[in-house]
Amino acid sequence: MPMDFLPHTNLELEQLDGHFHFNTDTVLLGQFLQLKHRETVLDIGTSTGALLFYASLHQPRELFGIDIDEAAIEVAKQNAIRNQVQCAFEATSMQAFEHVPFDVLICNPPYFTNTNPTLKHSQEAIRQARHTDTLGMVDFFQHSKRLCKEEGRIFLVHRPQEMERVILLASNADFHLERLQIAYDRTTCKTVLFQFRRHKHPPIRIEPPIQIDQMGSA
Repeated sequence: MPMDFLPHTNLELEQLDGHFHFNTDTVLLGQFLQLKHRETVLDIGTSTGALLFYASLHQPRELFGIDIDEAAIEVAKQNAIRNQVQCAFEATSMQAFEHVPFDVLICNPPYFTNTNPTLKHSQEAIRQARHTDTLGMVDFFQHSKRLCKEEGRIFLVHRPQEMERVILLASNADFHLERLQIAYDRTTCKTVLFQFRRHKHPPIRIEPPIQIDQMGSA
């Protein structure tokens, strides 16, 4: 199985052929994270653990990753051992997962629909990881209410065309926009990064935009 260094870290990850691999959105969200020392963190749809390993750089108290892909979870466990990062993992959906609330939720969610004509992936594992029928945004925010502490935070990445809907669904679940950053591929907006705060209406901070082609890998 291929081994890859996680960009901007010295962490090395094993990734499964035919399964979801970390991508530009993963790296963008990993760099967007702003965590406090000793917080508890849940990564929803963790795959082989990339976002948890970015979170580990902030010295959290607890790291937990869940994913419906059992094979990916087994590789994530090995990646945690390899990189000497203390994590817990469970092969389960967000909808079925039970735990005391966390300070921080992280998610690079599915965003393809079954009718999306641009979807090229035929492998079942990738289909499950990237289709909204496994975790739509309505379900995500509803279950976030029981998995996120009062005044806890959500870090999320999504497509720009879904920006208005994501903010509205978050607000309906009492999560309010706190930070926003947009990533461009030259002049085209490709990705939006969100930080939401539960039960508070904080001042919104708009971060400087990112040019994806200038990110580098160091």
